[in-house]
Formats: sequence, structure tokens, C-alpha cells
Amino acid sequence: MMQALRNQGKLSRPGRGLGQFLLGHFALLLLVAAPALRAADNISVLGRKPRWNVLEHYQKTITRDEFADLIYKVYCTHGFAPDLFEINEKTARILTNRESQRFFELHFATNAAARRPVPRLWRPADALPPATAAKPLLGLKIALDPGHLGGRWAKMEERWFQVGSSEPVREGDLTLQVARLLASRLGKLGAKVFLLRNSSEPVTLRRPDDLRELARKI
Repeated sequence: MMQALRNQGKLSRPGRGLGQFLLGHFALLLLVAAPALRAADNISVLGRKPRWNVLEHYQKTITRDEFADLIYKVYCTHGFAPDLFEINEKTARILTNRESQRFFELHFATNAAARRPVPRLWRPADALPPATAAKPLLGLKIALDPGHLGGRWAKMEERWFQVGSSEPVREGDLTLQVARLLASRLGKLGAKVFLLRNSSEPVTLRRPDDLRELARKI
């Protein structure tokens, strides 16, 4: 995130940078929506109903060639179900509900020069107040996401190993410890830091017992 905030030139470069920003949102919606496409409202208990209207903000922000290049070479390198979406000359047609046969159409920019600006969820570096020597990160908001789970969950997630009778190494605990150290240092430099996970527990309130019946049905 810091790199994205500071590297404004990279963010503003036409083509791949903007395309990946858009396709990241598109791919996330598509992955979350896949169960819903098989049956109306058939969404994972850990998922949320896709907000397809969010993609309206990205109309004509990417050309067809850029979109297709990222779909085939980055996000769907092993292919995709042709009934989920199709790439035409002027639009990408995306199935949002199989039962009602509803589609979302993403319109492509006619060329690179005609691309509309991509909406940003952050401020570019040149919009931040001047940095000071004492607090060079003042004004920045940084989210740290310590990967994996720790504690009693680490072994189940297979992010755990032990040598002999020594204390087990739990990857989730290590990433959380590093994130806390980093948060402290970034805070001293002026940044406002958010930890997306601050314990060894899963961030969802659901636990294995909540999912056993569903697992049996599947």
C-alpha cells in the first residue's frame, strides 16, 4: 500500500496498471459470484452478495485488448466457463444471475487515449501534505494484513512445524508479531496503521461446527 501511495507515476501509467486495478475488482466479484451464478442467492456462508453496480464506475476505463490480455494472461490463465462471461468487440458481457439470465455489460474504451480515469480508493502521493523530517509518513493510512492463522489454528491450516520437542513454529503467529513491530515503527513515523488481524483467531465469527452440516450436504 505504501508503494501504491508513493509511486504515483506507476499508478497513473496507462494500460497495465489501470487495467489490473479494474480487473482486480472484476476478478474478485466473479470469484465471489460463482456460487450465485449456479443458483439465485446460493452464496457461501462466508461470502457476500456481489455488488455488480460497483463496476459501473469502471465503464470505458480499459480497452478491449487490455482487458483480454489481463483475463487470459493474469486472472484466468487456465480458462473460464464461457457461459459466465464473454468478451466482445465493444463490451464484456458478464452473467450475474443464471435463473433470470441477467447480465452486466462492461463497456470498453475505444482506444487508450479515450480511457476514462479510474476511480481511486486512496489519495495519490501529490495530494498528501508535505512530509516532514520527523514524521515523513504523516497523513498516510496503512493497512497491515498478517497472513494465515496462529495458535491452535496453525496446525489445521498446515502452517505449523515442529523439530523434536521444541516449541512449534506457527506462521500466523510470526506474521502477526512482525506486523505489530512494523505497526509500531510506522506509527512513530506518523502513519495511522490498521491491523486487519490482531489475534491468532480467525477474523470470521464462524467456526468449524457452524459449517459441518453444510459440508455434509456438499
